[in-house]
Amino acid sequence: MADGTNGLRFERLVVPTPYRVGPANVYVITAEPITLIDCGPNTPETENALLLGLASYGLAPEQIARIVVTHGHPDHYGLAAKLQARSGATVLVGEADLPKVTSDRSMLMATGRLLLGEGVPMETLLDMDQRGRRMEDIHPAVEDAVGLAGGETLGFDGFDLHVLHLPGHTAGHVCLLDRATGVLFSGTRCSSTSRRTRCSNPIPPILRSGGRAWWSTSDRWTSWRPFR
Repeated sequence: MADGTNGLRFERLVVPTPYRVGPANVYVITAEPITLIDCGPNTPETENALLLGLASYGLAPEQIARIVVTHGHPDHYGLAAKLQARSGATVLVGEADLPKVTSDRSMLMATGRLLLGEGVPMETLLDMDQRGRRMEDIHPAVEDAVGLAGGETLGFDGFDLHVLHLPGHTAGHVCLLDRATGVLFSGTRCSSTSRRTRCSNPIPPILRSGGRAWWSTSDRWTSWRPFR
């Protein structure tokens, strides 16, 4: 069990996904109130891995009080609706990503105008949309999710985690920081393979005109004390 000097307690669970990116990380804050940071996609394999991981630490899904979704991509929030129905957990997500998590609108509706304006052919967008619709069960809509603007504090037994709005990978991407230890739950913000820090999933050239927030976040990211 990871344990910070101020009482921070968490475990990392690695769950499979059907995506090329491979497995995803789910972090379990084991102090009360029991909280998941991300939860993986809605597949039987992911659900089984998550439940077995929780059980290995003596936890049942019914004990989950909160689910913090770092951003609105299905490999990070797909199981949220099912876990919420089972435990009554509050689902928290960045405000700008709420529409992705709470509705079943297609990728074409969500980002099609931006991509079309940047030169992506319509036939490519339609193909992407059709593939996305075939995988809708992997990310069912979440009811009554609560938005995070950044700046909030999530209280736990013995410590707090601070919500940081760090857009770029998605507009509503959030991270959780324990200021006392410098531990940062970063979602999809950095790669651990670099010699310092490197943000993962760089915005490709086609999106850079709409990706100013990503570059701003990257500047903030590399200037922080925990990474020096």
